[in-house]
Amino acid sequence: MNKEKLLNDISKIGLQEEDEKIALFKIIEASVSFLNGDSGFIYLSKDKEGFIKTVSYGTLEIPNKIEIGKGGIGCAISEEKPLILSRNELPEIEKISQAMIAPLYDKMGLVGIFGLASSNAVFSKDDLSVFSQIQAEINLCLEIFRLSKSIYEGVLLSTIQTLVSVVEAIDPNLRGHSWNMARYAVALASKMNLPKIQIEAIKYAGLLHGIGRIGIPDRIWRKEGPLTDDELKAMRAHAIIGEKIVEKAEFPFDVASIVRSHHENYDGTGYPDGLKKDEIPIGARIIALANAWEAMTGERPYRQSKTTEEAIAEIKSKKGTQFDPEITDIFLSMIER
Repeated sequence: MNKEKLLNDISKIGLQEEDEKIALFKIIEASVSFLNGDSGFIYLSKDKEGFIKTVSYGTLEIPNKIEIGKGGIGCAISEEKPLILSRNELPEIEKISQAMIAPLYDKMGLVGIFGLASSNAVFSKDDLSVFSQIQAEINLCLEIFRLSKSIYEGVLLSTIQTLVSVVEAIDPNLRGHSWNMARYAVALASKMNLPKIQIEAIKYAGLLHGIGRIGIPDRIWRKEGPLTDDELKAMRAHAIIGEKIVEKAEFPFDVASIVRSHHENYDGTGYPDGLKKDEIPIGARIIALANAWEAMTGERPYRQSKTTEEAIAEIKSKKGTQFDPEITDIFLSMIER
């Protein structure tokens, strides 16, 4: 592989790969192979002292954290340019002969560190030149990901805010319900240590769980007496309508199935599909619990909300029937804390 093909391949990775960490890993892997190194690494996550390793590839043991101004790497990035460092200049990495280190920048300044190390190779000026060009490609890759994320999240949140406003316009008594309920659902999902992408799906499903209301006649939602069988059937269709609306949003994670199933009960008596236990998506089981809690404790102009003690008793009474018992225990431990 020649240099031009390497840089072209790296550029394609940055443009085509949707996951930032996977893209960076592929870039490091290609760089290590081309420059005959043993390991490559990138630090992007940051705390008060320095940078935490984000991705690495290869056989050498790379430190998990680099403190600014300390050690070979921490001092080298203050030079603000790619450098070749010897074994003596990098005591934090064992069994190396040399390494190339470069700072990573965006418009706000230093955002990370890029490095490539070898246990036996000696890097030349030409190697450093290629390494510098890879550094520039990584900077561009990071900029693309940050811009794409900003645009995506901005447009997505704006769209969701509009849709939630539509639901609240149908029933002003529910103003704030979706936002409060989503907050409870996200807190519960986080307490359960679910993957970040699953928590994101739960957040958006929580905000949009009631969007299917727009397809149900207003007279049904506002009817004060008991619903007829036909009216009840029409009302329950909002879960399916909501699923179809959310499907068109093309989320990068599964939100639609959570919206469809958020009225399913753990014992199989819910709707629209009569799912039970693990047949119900875990996000929907979380939303069902958070939704019930907010409905009981949230402020409504037409009725007095339940006290925390009353709501806890209600949740406990429906544990194992309406609600997943394990999720219920975790939720109550969070509320009672």
